[in-house]
Amino acid sequence: MELIRPGMGTENALEIIAVMIKMARPLSILEVGAGDSTVAIADAIVAAKAEYLADKELAHNTEWAERSELLIPHAATSVYEPKFISIDNFSAPGCSAAQAWNTLNTAKYAALSVKTINCDFHNLSLQFFDDNLFDFIWLDAGSLVDDIRFIGKLWSRLAAGGFMVFHDPYFTVPVQEQTTQHQKLAMIRTPLWEFINKSNIKHVDILSIPEMHKYRQTGLGIIRKHHQWEENRRELFQEEMSTIGLAPVRFRATSLLSETLEQRNELTRKLMLLKNQSIRSVYCAVALGISELSEIQRTVKLDKEKVLRLLAKLMDAQMIRLQDGGYFENPQLWETLVHTSANDRMFNEFSDTKLEEAKYLDLIVSYLQPQKTYNEHEISSYCACFTDDFARLRRKLVDSKRLIRKDGIYQRI
Repeated sequence: MELIRPGMGTENALEIIAVMIKMARPLSILEVGAGDSTVAIADAIVAAKAEYLADKELAHNTEWAERSELLIPHAATSVYEPKFISIDNFSAPGCSAAQAWNTLNTAKYAALSVKTINCDFHNLSLQFFDDNLFDFIWLDAGSLVDDIRFIGKLWSRLAAGGFMVFHDPYFTVPVQEQTTQHQKLAMIRTPLWEFINKSNIKHVDILSIPEMHKYRQTGLGIIRKHHQWEENRRELFQEEMSTIGLAPVRFRATSLLSETLEQRNELTRKLMLLKNQSIRSVYCAVALGISELSEIQRTVKLDKEKVLRLLAKLMDAQMIRLQDGGYFENPQLWETLVHTSANDRMFNEFSDTKLEEAKYLDLIVSYLQPQKTYNEHEISSYCACFTDDFARLRRKLVDSKRLIRKDGIYQRI
């Protein structure tokens, strides 16, 4: 594709957007901020429509084709007539919206359902939002303030399964390298994209694709709204793995969760302090707003030296803090606890007894190759994917005659 403004830095972002449209086949597409992206989106719709028609023909063809085995029947036979709305008010310096919209008037796009609106987005009528539900929204206009306003008006108009795509979710700041102590320019998330990523928004997927070599026009931020059937599932990870016929491996056996698990363990250690009645009394006194040492001592009815020791333990655990001569609760502890508790079940794992049920042992041993021999270290490492007590599981696989062991060598039966 020949760009209208090659120096704008959208060349990589447009390719990703085009691929997303061809993959998702959205029925209704909205663009806020026209230009090269307008033509890229139009080209992607033309390509998606051509691919859809080819798939539709395959679905009605009685001859075998490898691709036909990949297709969901209703996706190939349903009607796909996408519509595209592009909005711009021509206010940005160097705006190329007019050239882009003129391109859409050529024969290549004659069959395309396109509507261009020369208007400030924020001045659109309420009827516009009532009349439209979008599967794909591309936002590339204005500032972060505008992005927030776009979200406010458009999130409810994004269909389930739809994408909201933001341009430039990063910006450049000076940072100090730890090794050399020299400053350099680096990319960090904008305040908006930082907030979105840290807000624990439910029922969405969030993806950042930065371009670290740029000052601006720095990649894409993508939010996908879930369908109702995608909402958080209640089954344990190991249960779902076994349901689809795979060995019930633990996910926490991977290093990806090491930091998360360490945070959970640290929180557990803090809460365990409260098992001690005296520490619990001192903490509760501080939580109730009693900040002076003498008042805490009088409230919990303990001698001064013991109260000071207990306060020191609570400060070491960062459950309270000393400020301006008084003791105060650390509210972040309970914010972390609420967040952790909400996601607690997903970290639950099968007990060793449950793992020893025949159906799970069969799935575990099925991953091992029948003709291959394994040494004890290899089998132990594999069993550790399922339980901390890998020796117990290893013995159970042998005792149940799923593995044979001879001279320290194991083989699946």
